[in-house]
Amino acid sequence: MSGGRRGVHPTVLLLLFFGGLSLFGAVWWELIEHRFSLEFDREWWGALAPWREGEALRFVRILTEAGGPLPVAAATVLGALALIVAKRVREGLYLFASMGGALLLFGAVKHLVLRPRPVWRVIEQGGYSFPSGHATMAAALAVAVYVLIAPRIPSAWGRGLVAATLALWPLVIGASRVDLGVHYASDVLAGWGLGASWAALCALAFFHRQRSGQIL
Repeated sequence: MSGGRRGVHPTVLLLLFFGGLSLFGAVWWELIEHRFSLEFDREWWGALAPWREGEALRFVRILTEAGGPLPVAAATVLGALALIVAKRVREGLYLFASMGGALLLFGAVKHLVLRPRPVWRVIEQGGYSFPSGHATMAAALAVAVYVLIAPRIPSAWGRGLVAATLALWPLVIGASRVDLGVHYASDVLAGWGLGASWAALCALAFFHRQRSGQIL
């Protein structure tokens, strides 16, 4: 990873880690306080109703399949191998650790919380609801890809544009899961926080140099 000043500052990664972890923890606490019943979840289910008709629903199904475990796992393995072959071994291992760790984390939390899936789901989906695995993986992927490519983008506005574009991925994947009724909106929020915080923590572990002022 380049040590130039065009990468992601460790302070940004720390903010992302603590912010994501706080979001995840806050949602989990709210679920405990309200016995898994949040008005917020019902409001968002209703708000997405127009996307559950005709071609819109077909498009949403395509989106949610694209963010599923198999496509994301395949992209992760191929991306990590490509980086390793290109002699960017640490970056390849970072990508693998970010995505593999996110997969293990959300699976463990699901079996700890044991939140049932919504009764209003449009498609059938097994397993537990909290947090959304799709949202967790999408957020982790967005952060990991940004960490990997930011040092190679010469301008600040370019990095901002890339960050905004990458943020759309977890947004649309999360919305698709709520729209199909296989997750509550709170599941998605928690997944975003969990995935982003884990990928940020991995970046700090893999790339942060100890000298004061060093930037990834």
